Amino acid sequence: MGGIRVSQNGDGQAVMHWAFEPGWTWDDYETALQQSLQAAQRLNQPVTLVFDLRAIDLLPQDTYWHLRSSLRLPPEQLRAVVVVSSHPFVRQLLTVFRRIYPHFGTRLLLADSLDQASCMTV
Repeated sequence: MGGIRVSQNGDGQAVMHWAFEPGWTWDDYETALQQSLQAAQRLNQPVTLVFDLRAIDLLPQDTYWHLRSSLRLPPEQLRAVVVVSSHPFVRQLLTVFRRIYPHFGTRLLLADSLDQASCMTV
C-alpha cells in the first residue's frame, strides 16, 4: 500500500515528521507537503520537515526535482528539510545535491537517526 504518515511534534514548533512507507507516491508527497504548510501557517512560523526514509530502500524517479522544488519554498514557509537515512544511495544523492546547490546547504540536513534529527530541529 504505502504512503507517507505525517505527524507534528507536540511542543508547539512547526516540525513535521514524515514517515515514508514502501510504495509511497508523489501524490502522497504533495498531500503531506500541503498538510505541513497548513500546520506551519496555523502556528505562524516556518516548517521543518523531517523525512524519515528508514523504512524504504529506493527513491522513485524525479526525487531530485521534487526535493529541489520543495527547497525553493521561501524561508517564511520552509525552515529546513532533515533527511533521516543511513542508506548509502540516499546519502550520496544528498551530498551531490548540496554540491550542485550550495545555497540549499543550510536548509538540507542529513541525520542517521531520529534522535539526531530532533537535535537539528531545535
